[in-house]
Amino acid sequence: MTYFVRPTILVLLAFFLSASSFKEGMDHGRYAKKLEGKLLQVVAGDKDELSGYQQFLREMDYDPTIKTFVDRNGQPQYLKLLQVNEVEFYYTTTKKRHRFLRSMTKLESVLQESADLDDAALAALSGAPPPPPLPKTMTEEHRPAPPPAPQAPPAETKP
Repeated sequence: MTYFVRPTILVLLAFFLSASSFKEGMDHGRYAKKLEGKLLQVVAGDKDELSGYQQFLREMDYDPTIKTFVDRNGQPQYLKLLQVNEVEFYYTTTKKRHRFLRSMTKLESVLQESADLDDAALAALSGAPPPPPLPKTMTEEHRPAPPPAPQAPPAETKP
């Protein structure tokens, strides 16, 4: 009888200890499918379940790597869920984009890529039209036309 009780207690204990991470995983998956591919602004205190802030909190609860990263770098201004297992954080103050990738079997992600945000990307995030591109080199159409060549005076003819 005691051989049966010990494994049962261990199984129940493991179930209750993992129940919170199971709930976090279910919440993350349920909302991630609805928000996949959308750029979301992260506004602290937003209570809407489909807001960027709530998804940001779910990402932190679900993924310890993201939580550690945010503890060091602060809350992003935007996030984009590329797929259920891939999320990007946009920091407009530092002009950085960070992409996290999770395998489907592990909860922890890895920081796959960090890149600088250019002015066009920052303008797109803020909703403003991007600035017009500046020419990098002078092309034929941008060069001024050369001055006309001097013409020789007409030759005099003798009658």
